[in-house]
Amino acid sequence: MKDEDQAVRRAAARGVDAPFGEVTKRHTARLRAIIEEHGWPGRSLVGEDGSMAAWVIAQHLDHDLPLQRRCLALLEVAVAKNEADAESLAFLTDRVLVNEGQPQRYGTQGSGAVTPADRARVNANRRVLGLAPLPPR
Repeated sequence: MKDEDQAVRRAAARGVDAPFGEVTKRHTARLRAIIEEHGWPGRSLVGEDGSMAAWVIAQHLDHDLPLQRRCLALLEVAVAKNEADAESLAFLTDRVLVNEGQPQRYGTQGSGAVTPADRARVNANRRVLGLAPLPPR
């Protein structure tokens, strides 16, 4: 799913007609079914690659914010159990916050998304997850 997701996104970015909507719909349904049956697909269930693939799909659920929020809640638990990557949690947290019109917590969603006044707060949040501080501007 991750490879197909990335392929249609790259094609769409190049202006190539790709089955973006169809692929997104299929991946959304599949991830929903996976988390309903297993919870977050963590490392012990699907390996590092599988867990990262689930994160990629969740990261791109902008069209289904309730499911994206659910994935975020499950991912938080998985990270606490060392079943998923803290950096993935930072990215999905910020993605959900941006989709809700809220300020980012970790500064992962685009350059310039964090104001100079927010840098200290964001860098403190990043430290808690063990992430490097934002690069100097």
